[in-house]
Amino acid sequence: HEDFQPACIAHTKKLVTSLDRAYTDVQLRSVLENECSLDKMFVSVETGFGDDDACKNFAKTLVDARNEELEKGSLEGYKKFCDGYYEFKGGKVPEKPKDEKPEKENAKKEKSKEHKSRDGKEEKPKE
Repeated sequence: HEDFQPACIAHTKKLVTSLDRAYTDVQLRSVLENECSLDKMFVSVETGFGDDDACKNFAKTLVDARNEELEKGSLEGYKKFCDGYYEFKGGKVPEKPKDEKPEKENAKKEKSKEHKSRDGKEEKPKE
């Protein structure tokens, strides 16, 4: 899983970037679901799911991941998508320790510490 997840996230982001160039974000779910339908209708089209309902559920998860990236700059949705696909294909995702927080939360705390002034007040980052 430790090799799969980074490769999956990179591939998924590349796929979404490619789709962004051809379609709008509003069209993303329809485009992905159309691929699911093509897989169901034609033997020559392979989505990797083999199950129309699962394919459409993953399409929704990927759209949610893209929206989370656009709204928050987070990759957590892509991680969730890749973990779900890994399990769908028979893998077992290792459990995170309960005290581990998502990377974005840790990054925010570190950045917040960097921007404190000497009197303890928050400073806006310089652009």
